[in-house]
Amino acid sequence: MKKIYFKTLINLSLFVLISFSAKTNAQCLNADVILKTQEQVDAWAANFPNCTKLSYTLRIGADNNGAPSDITDLSVLSMINEINGSLIIQNNGELESLDGLKITKINGRLTIGGEFTDISNTKLQNLDGLENLTSVGEFLMIRNNPVLSNLNSLSKLTNVEQDIEISGNEILTDISGLENTSFNPSYGLGLSIFSNPELATCDIPNFCSYLENSSDSHPRNIVDNLANCANEEAVIAACDLLSINDLDKKSVKVYPNPVKDFLYISNDSNIQKISLIDVSGKVIFSKELNANKTEINITHLKSGIYILKTITNNRESTTKIVKK
Repeated sequence: MKKIYFKTLINLSLFVLISFSAKTNAQCLNADVILKTQEQVDAWAANFPNCTKLSYTLRIGADNNGAPSDITDLSVLSMINEINGSLIIQNNGELESLDGLKITKINGRLTIGGEFTDISNTKLQNLDGLENLTSVGEFLMIRNNPVLSNLNSLSKLTNVEQDIEISGNEILTDISGLENTSFNPSYGLGLSIFSNPELATCDIPNFCSYLENSSDSHPRNIVDNLANCANEEAVIAACDLLSINDLDKKSVKVYPNPVKDFLYISNDSNIQKISLIDVSGKVIFSKELNANKTEINITHLKSGIYILKTITNNRESTTKIVKK
């Protein structure tokens, strides 16, 4: 047996000794890979440049009870395309992006962020680097990432075998990157979206389909978010609106949609009256029309989904308006 010592690794408990047959060149470490510093990231990549599939778990970040890692760059790990275990990214104090990763499949769980805020990824702004990920073999957990704003880089993720949890992300506003993802309830969790104070929209089609099932077989925990994602009832109400009939777009133009400040309605079909209604059924705005173009100031409204109802020749039509 041949023994190789990693002199550059600071934490001796990480890799004390690696043994492999002298007859072959080891392509991957036959154990969990735990990288707590940028120096360890670089050293591991240098010693295993041909490792494309990890047999066990890859953990990027410091211990739960340790100071955050100084890792800033994961590009040297770009050769890894599959992880047979889990991918855990937490307790990183300087990591702003996952850019450089090219993982397509994780057979275990994917955890980004920690269970507690003091082991979160304090500077992680996006999930760039996971654009090629298509499958997660266990659950997906995105927790306590205080500057993470969206999940757009997960748009190719089509399968999560178990639960999804999105929680404690302070400025997260967009989870539509998961709209192509199928998932299955496990461990009594199912779909958990909670304590994301800026997240106003959760009615993506796959989540809507999931919520159509009984909570006995498809558990859910949706609370303490914003507007149409505030709770389970709000999401279900927003999902119901997806099935309403749109206005005749040839004769009525409503723009921009989504809208932030002013909504414009071009009236080429003699609309007599318009009303703007929230998901609870409350009329927010109502007006008789006598002009070819109408402007509605919705600056004061909360982010979420509203219904625009029009009356033309005693015929009602509706369309969904998204307020940013």
